[in-house]
Amino acid sequence: MKRLVMFVIVGLIMGLAACGGNAPAPTAAPANPPTAVSGNAAAPTNPPAPTTASQPTAAPAQPTQAVEPTQAVAPTAAPVSGDVKPPEGAPLDVVKKAMLNVFTANSVRATTILQSANGESQTLLLEFVKPDRMRIVQPDGGEQIAVKGKGVWRKVGDKWENQGAQMADMLFGLFETSAVEESLQAIQVDSVQFVGPDLVDGKPMFVYTYKTTVDMGGTKNLGTGKIWLGALDGRVYKGESDSESLAMPGKTDHTIVTYEYDLPLDIQAPE
Repeated sequence: MKRLVMFVIVGLIMGLAACGGNAPAPTAAPANPPTAVSGNAAAPTNPPAPTTASQPTAAPAQPTQAVEPTQAVAPTAAPVSGDVKPPEGAPLDVVKKAMLNVFTANSVRATTILQSANGESQTLLLEFVKPDRMRIVQPDGGEQIAVKGKGVWRKVGDKWENQGAQMADMLFGLFETSAVEESLQAIQVDSVQFVGPDLVDGKPMFVYTYKTTVDMGGTKNLGTGKIWLGALDGRVYKGESDSESLAMPGKTDHTIVTYEYDLPLDIQAPE
């Protein structure tokens, strides 16, 4: 169980590490409108023949057709949402704050999909209800329910077995801010970039990409990732990462983590 839970933790850690670079501003888009305008402005100078007065009136008709270039600027609507600039401050502070606030929501569901290099796919579902309830569904269908201070119940057949309050405290400890920050010490950031705006389930997002090197006890594991932060609320909604496969050297594992917030989750200890 701890290994699968760590998939979610790694998603958090990768996001936290993905913040130490400079965010390049997408300034190339504004350069296109001036060139489009100057290109159309050259067209009115082409008619040198002052023979008919109707041609000058036709010339204004073409500038009104130049409205289409202004409509061509609208499809560049990606930069329009890019006008909504990401939060001020160092990327490290912005993303770290977002990641550390994941489990401060009233409730959160994190779905982690690990696509291994060998073609196997595993899905871990984790649900958290503030302040002290957690439910985990593992890839094999195994289910655990944790209540802080009371125990972790594991379903065996049709019965639930309580593994004790100490196990619950250990599990919740994995998600504490101090534990996540401590894990960051094993990660080095090679580069990070602010990509720009995007949409996830219709919600506006800010996207960051990054490269990491993870120290796994003498073995260096290289990876790349991408993280989506809500433009309106600063929350983390999605993360993707590719890392070197430990089981199949030379190949990569792909991990996808999605987050849903403030759902009407009801987690109760089994009777």
